[in-house]
Amino acid sequence: MNVLFSNDDFDSYRKQQINEYDHYRENERRNFEKFYLEHYELNHKIFEAENTQTLERLKLIDISEEQIAYITHKYENQISFSIGPYPNQVVIIIDVRIKNDFEQNFLSELNRTHNVNIMLDNDKIFYAVSKKNKTHLIKVLHDDIKTSFLNTLKNHKLSDNIIEVIRYNIEGKVAIESVSKSNDRFKIMYEENIIEGTTTKDIKLLYLSYKNDKGIDLEGYLFDPNGKILFLTNGEKMSTSISRLPLDKINISSPFGIRTHPIYKTKLMHNGIDYKSPKGTPVYAVSNGIVKKTSKAYNGGFGNMIEIEHENNDVTLYAHLDTIRIKKGDMVKLGTIIGTVGSTGTSTGNHLHFGYMVKNKWVNPSVLQLQASSKLQGEDLKKFQTQIKKINSLMKENE
Repeated sequence: MNVLFSNDDFDSYRKQQINEYDHYRENERRNFEKFYLEHYELNHKIFEAENTQTLERLKLIDISEEQIAYITHKYENQISFSIGPYPNQVVIIIDVRIKNDFEQNFLSELNRTHNVNIMLDNDKIFYAVSKKNKTHLIKVLHDDIKTSFLNTLKNHKLSDNIIEVIRYNIEGKVAIESVSKSNDRFKIMYEENIIEGTTTKDIKLLYLSYKNDKGIDLEGYLFDPNGKILFLTNGEKMSTSISRLPLDKINISSPFGIRTHPIYKTKLMHNGIDYKSPKGTPVYAVSNGIVKKTSKAYNGGFGNMIEIEHENNDVTLYAHLDTIRIKKGDMVKLGTIIGTVGSTGTSTGNHLHFGYMVKNKWVNPSVLQLQASSKLQGEDLKKFQTQIKKINSLMKENE
């Protein structure tokens, strides 16, 4: 990270840093300096881009909508964005008073995958952000399991991240920590991202098979842009965890992220997805789990609500219900009807608020790639079958 403290320091900064940049990064820095100086001469006015333009640029440099929603909600009027002067670059402008918090909670993680230049100007800080050079490496690994599956994976020095994805997809079907006694064997293919020579934690599991002499014969292929969810060749989800939508028919009335609250009329973070549906519509458990909480009260605006804890301690929330058909401590299975759609609590009409919590943090439920059924169908199944052919071809090239 490079810091420019004032306009007076520009010349000495250029001399000091000139040998630390390659041609590409040097041009990028110079363009940003020019951009900054132009705005400095114009009383530091920032020509804000249209929201759609900025969002597209942010996507282009791999900053997710969830990340943007998080920082705009957290810092509200203390942060803004502008299109940078360099292709594939965005400038983030913050109030100097939030510098330490912003860099600790957002920028420290962004520095792993992005180039960041900083300029200070009185009460404002300018961050010019662009992607680092990224390459991909495909690896295929297969072996017999002599001890446990978990130990074998660790012996091959696989990262905790890829082991966690393998565990997510296979747990419930294979005891990953148990000692093998049935001639167990596995094969995986995964993709590593290498950013400017350094392998990142961003790893995609493309393929996983597990077989033994006791009838287990599993083969899963990636069908998820987030690199986590695998499906069996017949289109069924490999994992027994969260896999279906909470309603049979989906009509999203309010997505996850920053929104103007329909009642309070202020911008607030919406930690879930609202599905509009008639009163009395059945609501389903999205996976096996234990009912953690049920309540028929205001609940901070949620009204009648249910929380279910699933594998890996993930939690799903179902709110504004009309009726509740289960109680705390009940074991529920995928597809169990747990209640019906209503409009209890703070609500303008019949709908289901569906929330998804991972490690005590609400995340966008859309990352689950949920289906109205636990099996891929129609166009999704056709796309998946095409994906299988691509992965098999890739595997032959890299074995």
